[in-house]
Amino acid sequence: ETKVGDNGVSVFTTGGNVDILNGAKVETGANNGVGVYYSGSNGTITNNTDKIKIGDNSFGFVNAGTGNTVTSRIGNISLGNDSIYIYQNDSTGKVFNYTSVTSTGNKNYALYGNGIMENHGVIDFSTGNGNVGMYATTGGIGRNYGNIKVGFSNTSAKEYGVGMATGYYNETTGEISNEGLIENRGTINVGKDNSIG
Repeated sequence: ETKVGDNGVSVFTTGGNVDILNGAKVETGANNGVGVYYSGSNGTITNNTDKIKIGDNSFGFVNAGTGNTVTSRIGNISLGNDSIYIYQNDSTGKVFNYTSVTSTGNKNYALYGNGIMENHGVIDFSTGNGNVGMYATTGGIGRNYGNIKVGFSNTSAKEYGVGMATGYYNETTGEISNEGLIENRGTINVGKDNSIG
């Protein structure tokens, strides 16, 4: 069992393989807390527990190395506000998510980053507004094989519930950036007004 406060990291490694076994407990505080932070190369990060608690504005898993593979196999993970379950800053990395990810609050992401990201689980963001199931940033490939449920949008704040997204549009300059590729091979349910598949 590991538990850290705000801005803390539960598990940090610069190499090798990381296995979070069934029954293990990982808890982070708020404000950039991280459950598992990996900065090495050519390793694997495998999650086999549903006992992960992520604080607001924090991360479950961060892949910051090169050539790594993150696999989340079981469980149901809940996000509060402004949090990301798996963040990948690795253009050569791979993410395979089979875990159910739900939201209780707003402006969360289940999977965010570049490289290859695949969702095979249920992302239920039907609660809260401005939640995004998958976001592929520059050069990233996001593929959904599972079920994504899109929640509410707050149009006045320009916070939209979105199943899958890529790219950024600057309304002031008209510039488009951060473009990747998204493919839906599963199901995206949009049941709320002003929200987006």
